[in-house]
Amino acid sequence: MMNRLCRLLFYALLAAAISLAQTISGFISGTVTDPSGAVVPGAQVKLTNDANGLQRGGVTSETGGFSFVSVQPGTYSLSVEHTGFKSYRRRGMALSANERLPQDIQLEVGAAAEAVNVEARAATVQTNSAERADTVTNQQYETLPLKGRDFMGLLKLLPGVVDTNKRESPTNNSLSGLNISGNREGTYNLTLDGVTNLDAGSNTGPYFEPSADSVAEVHVLLSNYQAEYGRNSGGQINVVTKSGSREYVTPILWISSRCSAT
Repeated sequence: MMNRLCRLLFYALLAAAISLAQTISGFISGTVTDPSGAVVPGAQVKLTNDANGLQRGGVTSETGGFSFVSVQPGTYSLSVEHTGFKSYRRRGMALSANERLPQDIQLEVGAAAEAVNVEARAATVQTNSAERADTVTNQQYETLPLKGRDFMGLLKLLPGVVDTNKRESPTNNSLSGLNISGNREGTYNLTLDGVTNLDAGSNTGPYFEPSADSVAEVHVLLSNYQAEYGRNSGGQINVVTKSGSREYVTPILWISSRCSAT
């Protein structure tokens, strides 16, 4: 009887631990069609992470659809190949945390050796979900002045975010003075790489605040987000830290280049 109670307690604690983590991954999907608008089943689709070269592949369904789930935030390239059509390449697709990115593709008739390359596109309209969201990018952290180097200080650039915190330096009180979409202070949730990072005692600070230089992006769900982010009634602040790339720079070379630049 005691062993059974211990097992039940173990599984209950495990479920509670799993429920604390929320995904930061995104979703890329679309439909492949021919010039007449008819769907193209059986096309080879490949998704490549531009930073580290990691590739994922798939085949379009009978309805011409494809999808890549659990895609980490970053910049990606998408390629499509099918017999009787020119190869298709789309580069520089930026995927933020929790984003659902539609990528409908129309192939051109021709030889597979020929290629259609798309280097840039207009901003993609979010049609797969109803949330309002925006992102503070790594480029903004690298180029904009940031008092005290508190990464939360750039959230006020986003629509609907009001920040009255003076932010002299990173502290465990960095969420105070922050209001998102008119919600009261302390009604939002903060995650770090998908794990809740909010001090549940006060709701005004994180357990751990990463350096601004280690932050890849901060994606803020302002309103109308999915039920999986319903821990708090206010906004959802998702912090994503930088990951590795295919390039390797030794510390000595990096320090040397920095010193030469100064």
